[in-house]
Amino acid sequence: MVTPLELLNLYLTDGQSKGNTNSELFRKFNNELTWDALLNEGNQSDLAPMLYHVINNNNHYCVSVEIKDKLKSIYNQYLIRNVVQFNELDKILDAFEKEEIDVIPLKGAYIARKYYPNPALRPMADLDLLVRRENMGTAKECIIGSGYKFIDNSEDIWGEKHFHFPYVKSHLISD
Repeated sequence: MVTPLELLNLYLTDGQSKGNTNSELFRKFNNELTWDALLNEGNQSDLAPMLYHVINNNNHYCVSVEIKDKLKSIYNQYLIRNVVQFNELDKILDAFEKEEIDVIPLKGAYIARKYYPNPALRPMADLDLLVRRENMGTAKECIIGSGYKFIDNSEDIWGEKHFHFPYVKSHLISD
């Protein structure tokens, strides 16, 4: 049976190589990134959606039904979470557009839409948006108007010490 690291190498090389299996670095990563660590211990679980995508679209990669089913379950969790997050992102971007606020989605939100063929393949924990300092007040009003609230009661301190403001929408938080 192919290991997660070998599977990623096969995918990235169009099936040409499992990786340099003689390399000490490869062996070290291959020992750390096991199916058990990935699926049962949660180590590197962000790779699970990509691994499921690879297996699901390439029947010639051999993994057990149990592994494929666990990967599918994790994939579906990420898909649902990311669809909800992208829906929220679109609402916020629409609100910003109405107020003529220039905004740039950063990190996961940008990368997922630009480079991944499927929203489940780029796990995201949050949405990062960049706005001009002069638009921060209006941007905060738009975010609050979209149902979000500041994560704690010390927003003034965040404004003095940080360049980002964490907001949450309580019904979107899951355990």
